[in-house]
Amino acid sequence: MPYYKCTFVDEHGRFKHRTVFSDGRAQLRETFRDSDEKLFSVRQALFHNLTRVNLFSRKIGYSEFLLFNQKLITLLRAGVPFNRALGIIIENSREGVLKTVLDQIHADIRNGMQISEAFSSAQIPFQRIYRASLMAGEKSGNLEAVLEKFNRYLEKITLLRRKTLSSLSYPVILFVFMIAMVLLILLYAIPKFSSFYESFEAQLPTTTRLLISTAEWMQDHILLFVLPVGGLYAGLKILEKTHRRVVVFDWLKLQIPFIGRIILENAMAIFSRTLSILISGGIPVPEATGIAVGTLSNRHLLKKAENLTGKIKEGNLLSGAWPTWITSRA
Repeated sequence: MPYYKCTFVDEHGRFKHRTVFSDGRAQLRETFRDSDEKLFSVRQALFHNLTRVNLFSRKIGYSEFLLFNQKLITLLRAGVPFNRALGIIIENSREGVLKTVLDQIHADIRNGMQISEAFSSAQIPFQRIYRASLMAGEKSGNLEAVLEKFNRYLEKITLLRRKTLSSLSYPVILFVFMIAMVLLILLYAIPKFSSFYESFEAQLPTTTRLLISTAEWMQDHILLFVLPVGGLYAGLKILEKTHRRVVVFDWLKLQIPFIGRIILENAMAIFSRTLSILISGGIPVPEATGIAVGTLSNRHLLKKAENLTGKIKEGNLLSGAWPTWITSRA
């Protein structure tokens, strides 16, 4: 269906603008014929898919989305219908990615789309989990309770990510600083002192001469070192892009001492919390497992666990279907 930019006028004479998808102008006018807001003008949104949000594809911040859900839960508990609650939040939101996305969601819901289907924007954090939570809330009729569970989940995941970044920041900075210092010594410091060493009449130690030779070679042939490494990196990246089954860099991340362990444990924590909220919301275990596996950001782990749902559907327990390689490392 094409999208149309519609202008509505309410009983107080105020104009409002919304984007609505429909088969045509005639259907739009028929849809809003008995609405409190009268359809004033309609024009097709030819470049709807090239909006600022889609162009830059910037996601909504976790804290901002957490606050939105808290407002939504409060309004739903007060007995406000979902569509009206969403409209109130939009009216009191500042301009930005969140408001732009919510405007589109609000228009889609008003046009008859289900709530869980309307929240399909890639800018929403943990979009698949959020959609599944909304679907569970729609089926159970207790949407605010499911959203509250999702909010607790989002709070824990945000805290977990902060702790993970905090744990990784020091070793990463230390490693980068160490590499920079070694390169500085080899490419700048040692060549400066090589002429000083040449004035010595005594024979220099083998290790000193080897270090000087290495520094001089790297200074004269730095491109011979950088270009192959850069070419190998670019080649592997292209290979990963063209062949989705090839995973190199995410596998290497897991092999790094200390850092690899943190990445693995962080992925397992997010997977477990995701599975917990989906199952508690009424989503069947196989379907919930498939959604939770999709939260694994490391492609190597994702590749190892991609057949998990199929094994559960075959009758295996989750504990037995889980890849032993991951279990032994976790």
